[in-house]
Amino acid sequence: MSTLRSLIITSLTALLLTGISNSTAASDQDEILALYQGWIRAVESSDIDGYVGGL
Repeated sequence: MSTLRSLIITSLTALLLTGISNSTAASDQDEILALYQGWIRAVESSDIDGYVGGL
């Protein structure tokens, strides 16, 4: 019984941690995409300061 309870607790903890890292990954991906789009705008408009800032 103790082993089963430990297995259930471990499984639930793993599921919770996976959910947290997925939301963090999505947030990081959105931030990277925003930086990349800003860099593209800077390159297309010949904005040297924006280009360097995006690097």
